Amino acid sequence: MSQSKNNNHLLSNSPIELSDEDLLNYRHYAEKIRVIIQKSANNSNPLTLGIYGKWGEGKTSFLNLVRNQIDIFKKENGDKGIMKYNFNPWRYKTEDEMIFSFFEGLAQSMFLEKESNLQKAGRYIKNFSRYLKAIKLSTSIGIPVGMLGTKLTFDPSVIFENLGEDLKGEEVSLESFQKKIDEALEDSKWKIIVFIDDIDRLDKNEIYTLLKIVKLNANFKNLIYLIPMDHEQVAKAIKDRYGEVIEDGYKFLEKIINISIHLPKIESTDLKLFFNEKLQSVFLSMEFNSELIEIKRLELEEIFDNYFISLFETPRQIIRVINSFCIGLISIGDEVHIADLFWIEFLKIRKPKIYGEIKKFDINHLSLGSVDIDLNSIFPQDSVEVSKNELAILKTLFPDEPRTVLDEYVNSLSERKGGNYRINNRDHFNKYFSYHLENKIVVADFSKFRSTIINKHQNSEDIEITSKVNLVVKELINKYGDGKTLYELESLIKQENEVSNQLDLIKYLLKSREYFNNDEKNIFSRTLRTELINNVALILNDLFDKGEQKIKDYIISISKDLDYVELCHFTRKFKNGEIRSMLGDEIFIKVKEFNEANEPFFMYPENIMNKMVMSIWKERDSKGFDDFIKENNNSKEEVGNLIRNFPGYWKGSYFGALTKEDYQFMKTLVDVKFVYENVKRYYNINEANLDINAWYDRDERTVEQNVKEFVFHYLDDNQDRHMVPV
Repeated sequence: MSQSKNNNHLLSNSPIELSDEDLLNYRHYAEKIRVIIQKSANNSNPLTLGIYGKWGEGKTSFLNLVRNQIDIFKKENGDKGIMKYNFNPWRYKTEDEMIFSFFEGLAQSMFLEKESNLQKAGRYIKNFSRYLKAIKLSTSIGIPVGMLGTKLTFDPSVIFENLGEDLKGEEVSLESFQKKIDEALEDSKWKIIVFIDDIDRLDKNEIYTLLKIVKLNANFKNLIYLIPMDHEQVAKAIKDRYGEVIEDGYKFLEKIINISIHLPKIESTDLKLFFNEKLQSVFLSMEFNSELIEIKRLELEEIFDNYFISLFETPRQIIRVINSFCIGLISIGDEVHIADLFWIEFLKIRKPKIYGEIKKFDINHLSLGSVDIDLNSIFPQDSVEVSKNELAILKTLFPDEPRTVLDEYVNSLSERKGGNYRINNRDHFNKYFSYHLENKIVVADFSKFRSTIINKHQNSEDIEITSKVNLVVKELINKYGDGKTLYELESLIKQENEVSNQLDLIKYLLKSREYFNNDEKNIFSRTLRTELINNVALILNDLFDKGEQKIKDYIISISKDLDYVELCHFTRKFKNGEIRSMLGDEIFIKVKEFNEANEPFFMYPENIMNKMVMSIWKERDSKGFDDFIKENNNSKEEVGNLIRNFPGYWKGSYFGALTKEDYQFMKTLVDVKFVYENVKRYYNINEANLDINAWYDRDERTVEQNVKEFVFHYLDDNQDRHMVPV
């Protein structure tokens, strides 16, 4: 696809500003809000209107339309003029900055018209803001009653004199300022509308502060507040101030909001018109090759033909999907069927679980003669629950019967231009997920790994072959990364027909394991090198299950090159008891060798295989293991780290709680009474005040917290004290 002269392909997610941009028919409802405001023009009491709507429904766009309606409504004789003040609290870093900026901006807006009472109100509000700021900045005084509940202990006129203000002879207090502001505003000829947006983007303390401004500190005469919000999210944020459940948050909102206005439900027809308008604008911004433009127009038509009512719920959902589709269109628009691309991008954004199932489908599972991919191949026997509408999309992508006459026509055109690019064609399926990434797999690169090993010269030394294989692996990792390299090599081994060849490939892959990352851990606390060892073991286990008895000796032979940690990962993937026992013997030997040259193995508790090591050692030499533990628990660090081996190690990065189950397992391996006595020797723990029940199991723990949990479970187990109730 050639580059368009119009580089603005992606849709803006910004709210609309003008009525001409209103594709959802909000302007009629906005006009009704204008009527409410107009009818309250001569009522000086403050008024707060809440505009309620969910994320993405267009609250800010609606607010902009109301703002524009206010500009154009006719003023009746005697009506007050309308002045607007826009305030966005999300722009400010702190609550104090938000408060002071609100009052400063409100005051400043009143100096735009030369009208004495309005300007007088503006000056009072400015002084009111300075009054609050002066109190805040003073570190040696109290705060007035009504703000934080403490007593004023200074003369405010002194502070105002230092700020260049002379208020001698005037009463200076919150109440006096508010009274003067109300009088000036009531005598003015203006109604002030305060637009406050993005309240539901604030944290709960900021939301509370803003609502307090509206209800208490700035509840001035002739002010009307318009506040759009997701009232459910706001109620959740403030509920803890007034109770425990969300209904408490709603009750507090009712005290703040005088009139609640729920955004009208967007008609499905309006959403479809919005969708059509936006999708067409994206398509028109593209410049396809001239010979493909007719094909692409017909492919686009298929999207509109398959649109159904419940596809989207909000305008923002439409924009997100179309923008994702647009990125794909720019990348591979000439090489895919754009209707299929749209629906796969729709699933990616709106139905990620279904998208994930499709994406992970391996086309190598298809028989060699198969060309098209049917739905049952991807979702066999209802393996994933899908709705009726989702099923309709899937059948569009993977039809189980011939497509429409129009589609057959499009396909015939495509074939004349180079082929059928539908997603259900095995030759094009992967394009929809790879977007021609720079490191897209070249099969010949990985074949080199195989040929270096399988086609080795009879007289080649093992060390020579290893050196050549290592060089190939390093080249692959440099080009594709170690993750992709590993999984492609594993796939190559599985596809090998000759068992002897598979064993050779495995042997040299293990010899090259040092080039695979051994630092970054996944959520199972496994590195990429560990994954290599795990997956090799799984392949060997499958071969053994298929009756390849001859590989038993092979398994033991390659285990000799693994350290005790690697050998643990390797062993646990085998189902056969005899093989596990033989490998357990190797672990027993290797861990004893490790301990002779290093600190005790349990001093590395992040090694999740340590419990397996303890079980193997305990099973083969119970007394020797007990003696080893007792001989190596002579310091605070050794005692803490021993306990630390038994909690969960979450996400490969931190230790969680020592649960009761963890403690019970620990009892089967070590003498917990001996450990408890050592804890008392090296740790200062107040046993009378132990209460671990409020701690969440998966929250991160320090060594000291794990030790406390051990003591808690030990005392509970031995009933040495009355436990704190749950």
